[in-house]
Amino acid sequence: HRSCDLEASRKGQSENAVRVSYLYCLVLGRPTDGAGLRDYARKLASGTSIIDVMSELMGSSEFRTRLGELGGSSE
Repeated sequence: HRSCDLEASRKGQSENAVRVSYLYCLVLGRPTDGAGLRDYARKLASGTSIIDVMSELMGSSEFRTRLGELGGSSE
């Protein structure tokens, strides 16, 4: 069971960092790592949409592995 709390993600972070942290929780079920947080927050700051960032996370091998563990199809 995971609890993704947008307000708890804030902790003095920029709005883009908060969004990335929340997406990691929702999509990957874990906290961000330093590089992922930095890179995706920069993408958002440069104009990449939140939907595009979410799509990238959902296209990752980590997501596909987690989906498979949950009994989903990777096709």
